[in-house]
Amino acid sequence: MARVETRDPLPFLLQLLDDESAEIQRILREEILNHAVDIVMDGRSIRDGLPGGDRGKFDELLAALRMNIVARVLQEIAAASRDELDLEAGMLALAWWGDPRMDALAVRGDLDRLARRVGKGMPRSGHPLGFVDHINRVLFREEGFKGNSAEYYNPENSYLHRVLESRRGIPITLSALHMLVAQRLRFPVVGVALPAHFIMKFDNGVDEIFFDPFHGGKIYSRKTVLDYLSGFEGLDTDAVLRGCSSKEILIRMLRNLHVVFSSHHVDPGKVTEIEHLLVLLTGNAPLAGH
Repeated sequence: MARVETRDPLPFLLQLLDDESAEIQRILREEILNHAVDIVMDGRSIRDGLPGGDRGKFDELLAALRMNIVARVLQEIAAASRDELDLEAGMLALAWWGDPRMDALAVRGDLDRLARRVGKGMPRSGHPLGFVDHINRVLFREEGFKGNSAEYYNPENSYLHRVLESRRGIPITLSALHMLVAQRLRFPVVGVALPAHFIMKFDNGVDEIFFDPFHGGKIYSRKTVLDYLSGFEGLDTDAVLRGCSSKEILIRMLRNLHVVFSSHHVDPGKVTEIEHLLVLLTGNAPLAGH
């Protein structure tokens, strides 16, 4: 049987932005939601491909659907297997939720540039501690990323593009940024979700190195981390030390934002939206992260 090629209907449907048919508009909205990840990751390119007169209409449609698009991205992440989870798409979706002016292509370009900087001087051999020290030196000393202790509950600490601009963040966003750079270099790191803190672990199956992006990449021994965990009852320390998934990182980011908008920069509308997104990912009530 001859193979029937299917064409992506979105470019065609975007030619009908000004069509007043309710059915056409319904189909167009649904197709945009079907392309939610593409919209979040590369919305500017899609917009730039439209005639000038249609770009404003496209912007209006995305503004009306923003929460639905973010929710669809997180739904896709929740439904994916652990190995298929896309931390970058999830973080860009949260950043776009917080700031619709976020330019995903610029963010991804910045991450690519950081990865090239790190990769250019990466040691070719030696103990893994040398590799960890190199990437930490580039990110935290040369590029100047650091913990934002002075404005810890500023919501912009949770948005990837703002962290890249300000070079300031909270433990989980600095760790996640580190992970996104490391992933580009196939550098084996995972996030470690400690109670009230978040750190990183290099793990190549042989060597294991814990380090703290919020404190400039400070190295911790396994014993130091275990001593910290011993202060909390009921923890599965082995599970914590194995590291967490992209889904777990995004859940914790949302919980952080819930704390921010419910207690520090009070915004009931945002709290309601965050709770809706958390239900999509977990089905549970929001809890504090960091």
